[in-house]
Parts: sequence; structure tokens; C-alpha cells
Amino acid sequence: MPQITYPQVWNLITRNDRLFIPDAIEDAVLNCLTQDIGLVKQTGTELKNAFSPLDHAVTLDYDRPEVVDAYSLYYLRRNTLIPRIAMRDIVLNRNLQVFPEKIRVLDMGSGTGAVTIGLLEMFLHPPFNTIDIHVDALDISASSLDRLRYHQKESGLSKFSVNTVIRDLYDITSLDTYLTSSGSYDLIFAANVFNELEHNQSCAVLRCLSRHLADKAVIIIANAQRDFIKELQPLLVTEAYKNGLFVYYPCPSYDASEHDCWFWREHDYDCRKLRTKSGHFILPTHRDQLVATWLILCNRQFTIFDDFKNSYPHLEWGVFRIWGKDSQTCTCEVCTSQGRKLTGPQKNSYKRGAIVGCCGDPLEVQQYFEL
Repeated sequence: MPQITYPQVWNLITRNDRLFIPDAIEDAVLNCLTQDIGLVKQTGTELKNAFSPLDHAVTLDYDRPEVVDAYSLYYLRRNTLIPRIAMRDIVLNRNLQVFPEKIRVLDMGSGTGAVTIGLLEMFLHPPFNTIDIHVDALDISASSLDRLRYHQKESGLSKFSVNTVIRDLYDITSLDTYLTSSGSYDLIFAANVFNELEHNQSCAVLRCLSRHLADKAVIIIANAQRDFIKELQPLLVTEAYKNGLFVYYPCPSYDASEHDCWFWREHDYDCRKLRTKSGHFILPTHRDQLVATWLILCNRQFTIFDDFKNSYPHLEWGVFRIWGKDSQTCTCEVCTSQGRKLTGPQKNSYKRGAIVGCCGDPLEVQQYFEL
């Protein structure tokens, strides 16, 4: 069975040490646009505003072709980074570096195909190209699934097996019936789908997913950074533990009352300045960072910290958290297996979400690994 290591993934998903969107994906998005670019840009601003309210589920009308175009242009491109970042995070644990020769992937709420396209593009290249991969992409929107198929073709990914299925995630019975008939999954992605569900329904979906996992299966949940999602994270963790799942990342401790310890991280990336066939330039996405709240679950008791703990057993390992308006007034914490602990003054370059090994009181960072 193939073994895939962190350096191999890092070299595959970065260019000049920065994350990047492959040109084939950039070109595919442009080739699939159907509406006037002025309307697409206007709709892109509408989508951005729809995510601005922080305290409730987002409602988008995917029956409008300009919404499908705008979502593809302004969100698909950068969200293709989600599966690439996730694969890099997963292989930091040696127990998860050995991949089956055939893997089955579930893309929940796949939309126009960000996760599916970003993931499959990796499987064109070594060391992933020796693995047989099949993806089930589920979404309520037929228009979005049509666009996913177009993106797959235009990105040069037609050789991969992708099954697109219309499913309403509010209909758990139908979802469970489909998953039961399909078999177990090695990887499940739920990227930005929980932004569009009420919290109790997101927990019901996770409960359903927990029944359809292969050995050493991993569930990757990534959502836009909003208070609505910040409140959801502890609920998902509670549901995960009830159903035999474990938190792989971010938090090595668990306290459902600590809502604000579930924090987002951001990833810089390179993206092209796109030019349409009509000569119009399209500026990069609304920001040149992928900003997301992450939760990675596993059905085995593995964490992203395991190999670090084995290498430096004398250190206390956890996730670095920094917040505040500037480096002079910010507060720094590390979420460790013993709970949240304050740290002393830290370097300005330390980033939220990094893995750190610490000692002392207050904690002093001795080992730093940026994600």
C-alpha cells in the first residue's frame, strides 16, 4: 500500500513555498462561465455580503446561473486548497500515511466542485497517482453538480470516477439510505456546507456520517470563519465523541463550554489575475487568503500531535492561539491536553493554528511547526 509523507504533499501543493491554485483549475473556471462578466462580478459581491452576517445560516439561490458562475469564480478557486491542506495535515501522523490502493471519498455539499477538483488534481501526480480514487459528490443543487462535471472535464480530470448525486441534507433518512447502499468511506469532506444548515441539522449529518466509515477514516470539516460556525464547533465535537469519533485537529483537550477556543486559521496563496476571452480582467478573489475554521475527526484515536509528542516527550504540545489588534496588545494561548494555558511574549511571526511544543509557566514555545 502506498505511503505518503508530509514533504511529498508539501512539494506537490506549493510553488516557491506558497500554496497555489493549479493553472488547469483557473482555466476551467473561466471556460465554464456562462453569464456576462459584469453580472458575475455584481453577484460575487452579493455572495460576499451573504456571508457577512455572522450569526445565522447562509441562504443562496443556486438555481440562478449567475450565482453558480459567481460562486465558482470567487469561492471554488480558493476552496480547492481545502483538500490539499487537509491531506498535508493528515499525513503528519504516521498512522495515517499508509493509504489503501483504492480509496472512496465523500464530498458533502459539493457545490460546483472545489473539494472534488482540488483533490483529484493531486491524484494526477506522484505519489498519489498510484492510488485508485472514487468520489461521491452530493449536493441539493442540480445546477451546481452540472458545473462540477464541467469543471472536472475542463480541468483534465475526466479519467477519475466521480458520481454526482442530488441529496437534501435536511433529509437524513434519504442520506443514510444512499450511504448505506454505497459502502464505507476513507475520506469525507464537509467544506462550507454547515454554513447553510442549522446547527441541529449539522449534528444530525455528522451522526449519520459516523455510521459509514472505513478503518482509519477521516472527516474534514472546514467552514468560513463566522460566529455562527464558532458556536457550532463544540456541538460537533460533542456529537463526534458520542458517536465514537475523536478530534484529530485542532484541540488536544475537550471542553464544550469553551466556544472561543475553536479558532480559525488563514493560509496565504498565489492566484492568477484572470483574463476572460472577451478581454476583461478579473481581480483575485475577495482576499488572497483562505480563512477557515477547521475541525478534523478520525474514527481512531489519532491526533496531529502524536509524532511530535514521540519526538519531544518532555514538551507539552498544543495549538497556538493569538488574537488582538496588534503585536503589542495581543494575547497568546496554547490549547494543550491539560487545557488552555497562557504563554509569555512570543515572536510576531507566530501564526494562529500552528503546532507548538512548550514548557514552563507561563508556557514558553520550544518547538514551532506552522500549518
